[in-house]
Amino acid sequence: MGVESYVNVYSTDDIKGSGSSSSPAKIIDGRVAVHSIVCIPVGATANNFRDTTEAVENRCYYLAGSNSTSDIYIKFGGVSEVSHNNGTGQAKTIQILTGGDGILFEDGVYLGYDSNAPNGHAAAQDLMLTLTIFYTGGANA
Repeated sequence: MGVESYVNVYSTDDIKGSGSSSSPAKIIDGRVAVHSIVCIPVGATANNFRDTTEAVENRCYYLAGSNSTSDIYIKFGGVSEVSHNNGTGQAKTIQILTGGDGILFEDGVYLGYDSNAPNGHAAAQDLMLTLTIFYTGGANA
């Protein structure tokens, strides 16, 4: 039996449409183990990371165990290795492996995001194109 027969996939290209900075939204129901998170930031296919400041101002997203911002299990952002070719940057796909048997969410997975950028600026930029989560258990909400 291959892994594809028991791993589920949640995928969205409307990350900000799920949840908010003050109240994360449930995206996966039930008891869930998250094994991997794959993000594609702007720049993976287009050269939109012009400098390191722009990359640092990217919004951070998080997975929580409830709709509370104090119940965050993992936080991630669209800052990835940026290679420079003739003055243009190209961001790469980000993959976060949780290790072991994954991160256990007892009562579903909630997705939210920060209102401010990690560097302290008042507003973050939305530079994430897609989010894909590989998990076992549960079901899409």
